[in-house]
Amino acid sequence: TMLFYFDLAAVERALGLLAPRGSLVIESFSEQHRTATGKPRDACAAIAEGSLMNVLNGMEIETFSPGQRDERHTIRVWAKNAS
Repeated sequence: TMLFYFDLAAVERALGLLAPRGSLVIESFSEQHRTATGKPRDACAAIAEGSLMNVLNGMEIETFSPGQRDERHTIRVWAKNAS
């Protein structure tokens, strides 16, 4: 689970540790949120949809939901290890 902290390298490492049918759940700020608010300060801490989907290639995507939630634009992802 990764909530309001996003690190693409950590996602890549986590994928290598998932058990068969294991799940990865992420909700964090989108690039759209960062562009509008300047937060998070570090560009790498905002989810770039294309980069994330490239890393999740081969996973079963149960939920992929970008959207405005209160004052934040976030991306929610639930992905399962397909193997």
